[in-house]
Amino acid sequence: MKSLLQSTRRPDITFHSSGRIDITARLVRMLGIGRGDVIDVKTDGMEYMLYVRHRASDISGAYEAQCYPTNNGRTHNFRCHSRRLCRALINAVRPSASELRLPAGDPVETAGISQTAVPLITRNPL
Repeated sequence: MKSLLQSTRRPDITFHSSGRIDITARLVRMLGIGRGDVIDVKTDGMEYMLYVRHRASDISGAYEAQCYPTNNGRTHNFRCHSRRLCRALINAVRPSASELRLPAGDPVETAGISQTAVPLITRNPL
């Protein structure tokens, strides 16, 4: 017999080559992302850490990778757009792909980032 589901793990974040970034509710809760927050990814060459770069209350105007809910009141998934961020991650992890679906680890406090960050598991993209 052959399993029809190769992998049952669902991605926490998806980067599309068009610049669209889809963030699941699990990741939104871990980082405390709210409407208008700006996300970013930092790397030390080995690990990629997702974090909230700016909170909506601290900024004014439009920013790249500014998050908004995908559906008002019905879901806790968020979406943002950043073509530069998507291209950088796709080229670093799987250059031939048009989208990159990644699971995330547990939230951590790191020395380079003064707030909570979540490691993206790039070794086994889904």
